[in-house]
Amino acid sequence: MLQQFPLIDQPGQALRKPEPAFLTDDSAEILRFAAGALKAGMAAALVTLVAIRGGSSRPLGAQMAVREDGFYCGFVSGGCVEAAAAFEALDVITSGEDRMVKYGEGSPYFDIVLPCGGGITLSVHKLRDASPLLAVLNAMEQRQPAGLRYTPQAQTLESAPPVTKTGWRDDYFDVSYRPCARVIVYGRSVEAEVTANVARAAGYDVQTSDGFDPRTTFALMDADTAVILLYHDLNRELPVLQAALAA
Repeated sequence: MLQQFPLIDQPGQALRKPEPAFLTDDSAEILRFAAGALKAGMAAALVTLVAIRGGSSRPLGAQMAVREDGFYCGFVSGGCVEAAAAFEALDVITSGEDRMVKYGEGSPYFDIVLPCGGGITLSVHKLRDASPLLAVLNAMEQRQPAGLRYTPQAQTLESAPPVTKTGWRDDYFDVSYRPCARVIVYGRSVEAEVTANVARAAGYDVQTSDGFDPRTTFALMDADTAVILLYHDLNRELPVLQAALAA
């Protein structure tokens, strides 16, 4: 059920205007921003996309982090509702009461429109402990999957075993996190160089072969690694394919 609270802490206090701290879609950066706020003694909230009706530009589990000073990062839509969601988060930080908010289809906010025509529901949770966030960050740094579990009734967020799919399970919502996708580009050509630059621009963790012995990069392969073969030489590429399959 939606709850409405005033956006001003106390009479006469100026309204805090939400502003993006920086633009990112990276889960690790969002969680790091929130954990950093708590470590610095600031209150913060985590906003999570927990339901989609029709179309959505972000998947379930997309998140924003909002600090008590109004700065936020992350996306839960295509940029349509982030400022409004940050206002809700500031309310939650002030009241201490978590809430669910609907935008688009089924929402009471007729002036906040989702151009895709769908609707989304966001959970807004006041963070009380950085430990679950740090556990996820540590796992991703070790290139291991991780999870967060949010229970609305108890207003709790805790680390959870890795799950294969983000979504509701009984009374709680699980968010699955994977390490950053790694791309290893094999080749000694301008095509390989350009491909590596494009992959970096897209946000992948990009590694390149040394141009002589691709086996030096085999140790970097894991379940979240893709390989791109641009040697144009089957004799060179077959060992890479075998190593990728083994990983």
